[in-house]
Amino acid sequence: MDEDGSPSKHGRKQIRKVIGSKKLTGETRKAQKAEEERRKRIAERQKEYNTYVEVEGGEEEEEEVPEGTEREMTTPEKAADSIAKILGSPRKVPVTTKCVLEMDKEKKKILIEVDRTLIRKLKPHQVEAVRFMYNCCVESVARLKKEKGAGCILAHCMGLGKTLSVITFVHTMLSNVKLTKMTKCLVVCPLNTTLNWVNEFEIWLSDVDFEIEVYEMSRVKQNFERAQMLKEWHEGGAGVMILGYDMYRNLVNGSHCKNKKQKKIFYETLAEPGPDLIVCDEGHILKNDATSLSKAMTKIDSRRRIVLTGTPLQNNLGEYHCMVDFVKPSLLGTRKEFNNRFCNPITNGQCSDSTPFDVKLMKHRAHILHELLAGCVQRKDYSALTKYLPPKFEYVISVRLSEVQMTLYENYLSMNSLGGTGDIKSKGARLFTDYQALMRIWTHPWVLKLDEIRQENK
Repeated sequence: MDEDGSPSKHGRKQIRKVIGSKKLTGETRKAQKAEEERRKRIAERQKEYNTYVEVEGGEEEEEEVPEGTEREMTTPEKAADSIAKILGSPRKVPVTTKCVLEMDKEKKKILIEVDRTLIRKLKPHQVEAVRFMYNCCVESVARLKKEKGAGCILAHCMGLGKTLSVITFVHTMLSNVKLTKMTKCLVVCPLNTTLNWVNEFEIWLSDVDFEIEVYEMSRVKQNFERAQMLKEWHEGGAGVMILGYDMYRNLVNGSHCKNKKQKKIFYETLAEPGPDLIVCDEGHILKNDATSLSKAMTKIDSRRRIVLTGTPLQNNLGEYHCMVDFVKPSLLGTRKEFNNRFCNPITNGQCSDSTPFDVKLMKHRAHILHELLAGCVQRKDYSALTKYLPPKFEYVISVRLSEVQMTLYENYLSMNSLGGTGDIKSKGARLFTDYQALMRIWTHPWVLKLDEIRQENK
């Protein structure tokens, strides 16, 4: 096995015995225990909101209902549903009308709630994503006051609306500043998506009551202007700063800047103390902890980090470890521990000469890894949109050739049946040429004429 965790070209190898949990470092055990306790607290809180519904036979079955969530069934009026309406089967889909993230049980008072106008724009899986980010990064107002919080990975497929989910969560946190004490959010993304983020904020927050100031750094070219914008972002009210990965690395490291005062502003506003919340778009870019970008990103003091990615795993567990370690430090242990416990056994069970024991060990360690990350990595695929898409219909239409086309087709076959000399090899060589000519005939005779004109012009 190679050092980076990729499969060896020479097949399986004799790997070391998997170390037990008792032999892990203290930081790893502490991080895993904290994550386990957090998941238990969330599960216990969810049980209080579970309801019982009557099923067949008069029995009752427990139904998990997201806490503080209210929905109604409506028929969407989008163009995508026009086909279903024409066919006489308008489909009703759930629309969330209320989403309370936290309540005061004693006073029965809402503490943190998503904006009512904004929540109606979200689909159920996006509402679930907002609640997931809240449980991972904040969990509760009480714990927010005494803990730094943690991060999570939103691994939704492209097209599921990760951006809207994040904008909703950011707006909810910044609009409840009296409880969350959050006023600054940093969005780091590839350079070609910065303006798209600005546009998304403008679209989705155009009709909400609480306004958020959005700053975009890519258009600012001078260091003194950048420093001034960062100071304005920090000293102002609720605001979001959007900038590219390369610019973030250069500013935090002080590259291309000789002014010590400006370097200090860059480091303090972006790293320490830095923002209250950070969002990393296309987070799989953070796949190598040895790069200058990853080192610069880990300097951020805030632990409330959200990574967005459509491809959380690309056949390299080493890269996966780096991304998870950014949002949940020490949860997977050191790189050496991770390689021993997960990377080596899983990779060794995927070789062509893997033994039955290797395959069994691979499945066991993969299951443990999945359970370990279930609370901080949320994966969604395209099945989340099936309720909102019109049914798919496929039709195959057969069209007979016209008399002119049949005459041309037969004449071409009779003229070229021997392939010139009658040699089998020459027939094979003319296969693609004949296919192209016949394709022009069955498409339309005029296409054959156009090709003749094109050849004459050459």
